Order: sequence, then structure tokens, then C-alpha cells
Amino acid sequence: MARRSLGGAAGWTEARTWAWLGWLAVAPAAGCGVEGAVSLHFDVPDEPGLRPTGAETLTLVAQVGDDAPRATTAEIDDDGQVDLGELPLGDELWLSAQMRNPQAQLVGYGEAGGPIEIAAGVDTEATIPVRRPFVYLAGAGARLISFDASIGRDFEGQVAAGATPARLADVGGTAVAHISASGAVAYVSTATHQAASLPAVQLTGGALDAIASPDGAFLLVAQGGGSPQVAVIEVATGAVELAPAPGAVERVAVTRGADGGWWGVGLVGRAASDTSCGGSQLLTFPLADPETATVIAAGAPVSDLAGDARSGVVVLADRCGDRLLRFRPESGAVDGTPILAGIASPTAVAALGGRVWAVGHDRLETASPDVPDGVIDAWLVLGSTRLDGADAVVTPLEPVVERVLAENADYPDQDLVMDLHANWVEAQDLVILPGGEQLALLLSTVLHGDALGDDGFGGVLIPETDVTTEEYWVFDPSSAVITQRVRTTCDVEEGPCGTFCLVPEWACLPDIAAPAAGAFSPTGIAALFGAR
Repeated sequence: MARRSLGGAAGWTEARTWAWLGWLAVAPAAGCGVEGAVSLHFDVPDEPGLRPTGAETLTLVAQVGDDAPRATTAEIDDDGQVDLGELPLGDELWLSAQMRNPQAQLVGYGEAGGPIEIAAGVDTEATIPVRRPFVYLAGAGARLISFDASIGRDFEGQVAAGATPARLADVGGTAVAHISASGAVAYVSTATHQAASLPAVQLTGGALDAIASPDGAFLLVAQGGGSPQVAVIEVATGAVELAPAPGAVERVAVTRGADGGWWGVGLVGRAASDTSCGGSQLLTFPLADPETATVIAAGAPVSDLAGDARSGVVVLADRCGDRLLRFRPESGAVDGTPILAGIASPTAVAALGGRVWAVGHDRLETASPDVPDGVIDAWLVLGSTRLDGADAVVTPLEPVVERVLAENADYPDQDLVMDLHANWVEAQDLVILPGGEQLALLLSTVLHGDALGDDGFGGVLIPETDVTTEEYWVFDPSSAVITQRVRTTCDVEEGPCGTFCLVPEWACLPDIAAPAAGAFSPTGIAALFGAR
């Protein structure tokens, strides 16, 4: 086998890699011993309902350091054998795997838990857990709600979780951590959807947010209450260390330091509304020593933050400044030059692989007497950029409109419906699904309809109507096409009728999927191998 150098990585040679997919069970390698060989083991669930199905191709993506990733795609033959091409010899190689069906849809994804080293003359072994692209919500009762983002229908399930979950975190793709309102931490295996064999932890106080380090080694739980702090849990042992905070920590993020260690960042003084424009604070600490946490002024009213796993950057959403900023926890420096400007009131941000997505909101107002509340429409705003500010784009989405149906109206040949326009819409949380091809979003809306048809005798035909909803979306950020939509709550409140209402009662039209677990207010979201 001939040696070749990689572009941008002079001096590295390559090792030939084969994978044998005896339904993704074991992957022996073949290659020239002097150059090195790689044996990959793909960890796939035995449970048929959780196993990636319909896969036709396997793509192995390899990246060395900051070099551009290189992908090798091959068809999976009848014997399950795949030639995965060549990998570079190096001491920090990141591997991920993508499985796609004949329509090129992602049906399975996995990542190695951390960088691996491939040395000349050495047979290197690595494990890549592969899972269907599941998204989980903290749901009603003692359950998790699961959504399979690879299919457009029949995608919803339920997972027993013990204590009622309040916050969730993906733990290296192999487990989902769920934390109750009382601070009980437990895990569900993504291979079985049963309780994982990881030590449970009882924290003093509930959780306001949670995230795991990308390698699944640490779980961070943001807390408020009488002892505001971030609890750093070593997942394998259950050991807990604390990063003390000057106030409630409402958001938390993880990024990688220059030495390869993980850093945590907590948000204190979150900008919770468009008018709460006071200064926020950032709590920063190495996960290896959280007691040394320091507090830094953010210099902006921050509503959300997201860490990019490999770059050492944490992105801050400046809600009142309509921009995204960069922060490096190791240096404690907030870069005042925005990487994205002009995104109205960003409230949710996520970062993955050097790219950032953010969702804000805007609305159209008028002084017209025909619009008593002064609001015509409200909509979400989607922004995206590279961490260096390149390829920045901001796109307004369509205004949010919901349809309501008249109840107890005796018109057998027809239904009476109204389309209500949103007065307010806000993204509550955002996660990037594996590969950045889809985004999962939690949002809330307030929609309003004015009273119609004054009858001249103190009554109206249709009363004033207000609707509040909470929803879950999966959508393609490049086209803004929504592929999954679940309305987890929809509440309708009618105004007074006076002496008479022709149609006094209204309900949400059942044209959007409802959760199988019944109506609930989602408080947490996590995507396997995703990013927040």
C-alpha cells in the first residue's frame, strides 16, 4: 500500500479501513501493517424498534484537528461489507458515521466518544454507537416523549423514566439524562429505552437546565434556589462537584479548552423578555475543577448560549442587541464584534461543527383603529452563521396563524372556523440534529381574535378570543419546511359575550398532531448526537 500525504496535513500517512456490518455488529479492518489499520465496532440497538432501518449506504466522516472533514461513502452490500477507504495517521482523529436510505434520508448516526489516535504499524480499535435520529422531550407524568426525526409520520413514542422529568440531556448518544423538579438525576439507555446502568444522583434542588459534555463523561445541571450553582456530575461514578454562582444559573453550555479539557459556562441574569435588558453574567469553570469558577460580566443582556464542542467558543444571544457574540471561557473575553447582526430578539441558539443557528422573533404593529390591540402578525426569525461570521444569513419565517373551530354550533353541513394571527411567538429551546440537516424547536405562541359583529343590544356574534399554544417542530433550516409538528398544548379563552353570543365557544382545530401522552408543557429537549 502506497503512502500518501493529506492536503493541509503534510507528513501524515493513511491507514486502510474496512467495516463488516453483520448488522452493524463487528467491523474488522484490513490494511498494510506498516501503515496501520483500524477496527471499528458499530454499537447498534438489538431492539428492532430502535435499530436504524432501511439503510443503503454508510458514510464515514473523518476529521483531523481543524482540517476540513473528509467523507467516504459506500453502499452496504448483501453481506454487510463496506469499504470505508483510508484514514489519516494522526493523534487526534474524530470519526462519525451516517446511515442513509435510498432517498438519502438520514436513518442512523453515530460518533466516536472522543478523538482517537491512529499510529503506523498499529491496529487501532474504536467504537461508534449508531442510533436513529431521536429527539426527546420532557413530557407529561413519569415519561419521556420520543420523536423519530427520520420519518414523517408515526414518529412519536413514550419512554418510561421513573420520576417525572423536568430537564433532559443527551449523554454521548448512548443515554438520555433526565432530571426531576426535585433534583433526582437518572438515565435511560438509548439502545433499549429502559433504565441505564449508570449511578443515579440526588441533587439539593431542582434543575433549570442541563447539558452533557460531548464525550458523555460529565453532566452539568444548572440550579437556582437558595444555593445557586452548577452541579458537575461524573456520569460513570455519580461523583458531584459544584461550581458556586452569584445567582440562579438558567442556561449552561460546554466547550473544549486548548488543552483538550472541557469547560462549562453558566448564564446568570438571563434576559427573559424583550424589555429585560440588564447586564447578564457568565460563570466559567473547567469541568475538572469547577470549584475554581469565576464570574464575568457578559456586557449584554443574554437570553441563551451554546458551546461549539471543538473550537473553544461559546456563542451568546444578545436579546436586546439583535446579535450573536463570541465568548472564550479560557480567556474570559467576550468579543464585541457580532458574528451575526440583525436577528430580531434572539431567544434560542445552538452550535455544531463551527456553525451556529439561532431563532428570534419579530412582529408587525399598526395604529389602525381596525386592529384594537395594535398587532397584525408575529413570526419567527431564523439566523445562521459560521463562527468567524462568514456565510451569515437571517431569514424571517412565515407569520404564525392558527385555526380554531366553533364548538356547539348546530350547522350540520358546515364547520365555522377562524384563522387567528399570532400576537406573540417565541422560541423556548433549540437543538441541532446530527449533521446539521434539521433543527428541533420548542416554541410558544399567543394568538388573538377581536370581538366581531356587535348586535346593537350589548351582545356580539363572536367574542374576543385568545389562544395560547406550545409546539414542537422539526424543520429543514435550508428551506424552512416543517417536517414534524406537534402542538403539545392549546388553550382557548373567550371574552365576555354581553347579552348574547351567536358562537360563544371555540376550540383548537385538530389539524396538528397532538402528543400521545396528552397535553403537556415541555420543559426540556435533547437530540441524540445533537447540539444546543
